[in-house]
Amino acid sequence: MLRSRCYLDLEDGGSEFRKPGLIQKISDQILVKVFDHACSSGAFIASEYLRRETRIKKVMPYYGTLRKINTAFRDWQEGKRRVMFGGTLVQGAGTAAIMEAVFRLHTDYPLIASQYVFFITGFGAQAESLKTFSEQFDRAYVEFKGNMSVADFHDMMQGVHIGLNIRDRAFLLAHVSFPSKVLDITSYGQLLISTSASDVMKIFNLENILLLDDMEDLAGSLVEKLIWVAQNRHVAAEMAARNQTDMAYRFSRSKTAQEVIEFIQ
Repeated sequence: MLRSRCYLDLEDGGSEFRKPGLIQKISDQILVKVFDHACSSGAFIASEYLRRETRIKKVMPYYGTLRKINTAFRDWQEGKRRVMFGGTLVQGAGTAAIMEAVFRLHTDYPLIASQYVFFITGFGAQAESLKTFSEQFDRAYVEFKGNMSVADFHDMMQGVHIGLNIRDRAFLLAHVSFPSKVLDITSYGQLLISTSASDVMKIFNLENILLLDDMEDLAGSLVEKLIWVAQNRHVAAEMAARNQTDMAYRFSRSKTAQEVIEFIQ
């Protein structure tokens, strides 16, 4: 490559939703070998799992940066707690779990449910199912917003208290790509409720987020965390603030840039 050093940027891996034929499989294998050879200087990977997707020995997990810290005030003591579930709305992203959790909370814990409003954003194969599901509830409890403009999404996020990353570890999606929305959630100062998908446990201080630890009943685990937040609003607010402060340093542009420079030198 004209004596240039080339680096591979590997942002995701295989998918259980992609079923390539024989010719496509052979083509994929050839492409992997070509890129491994051409980019032998190193590779940036979106998650530790992707180490197995390349034979390049020098790799660096790269998760991005917190581009802007949002300090908009949100009242944790009065009014409803706003919860955001969004992104690519496919099965492995936790779409079944959010519907089940919202339903259980509404049916089994109506007083707790009355303290929340859920916003569902994004697009994907499960978007229509989520839209239909949300329509059985009052918009004061569940609102399907779908694919939003950048400006509208920003306005909504400034008032959200809790951001969800509930990728199901039973699906490959939870391992082969990094859910960048966890950094968006953090940059807005929201409390992160997450599964241990991808490298979440590696990059976050687990004292500052709520981790869903029951993969057998993901919806039930989410309901438990939402009940806890309703009963511990002040603590939840402190956790969100600590997480934002901690990650603002760890994923600042200057610190991340220096790490990249050291990697390629």
